[in-house]
Amino acid sequence: MLCLLPVDWVLAVGNPLWEGINAIQGIFSRLGVSVRTNTTQTSNNLIETTASINLSNSGGPLINLAVEVIGITRFGANGLQGIRFATSTLEAIPVIQKLLK
Repeated sequence: MLCLLPVDWVLAVGNPLWEGINAIQGIFSRLGVSVRTNTTQTSNNLIETTASINLSNSGGPLINLAVEVIGITRFGANGLQGIRFATSTLEAIPVIQKLLK
């Protein structure tokens, strides 16, 4: 279970523009966000963060200060500057386990 406060720092790790690994700090904002993209509803367990997540570095881990992977970075919200999202490990782990089988 994720136990984070809206003031906890996180790191978004990625490979923006395929130029090398980087880590960008941000703040965990909240868990359980639901975002509508086009006509489909995404997960209800998205993590909102201020860590910069761009198209070219999505898919990397979102890590808390205890060095635990708490999510997988996904996307930023168009038109909402500074709001970024990650898939919670609460949703990602069951999917990964299913894929491994």
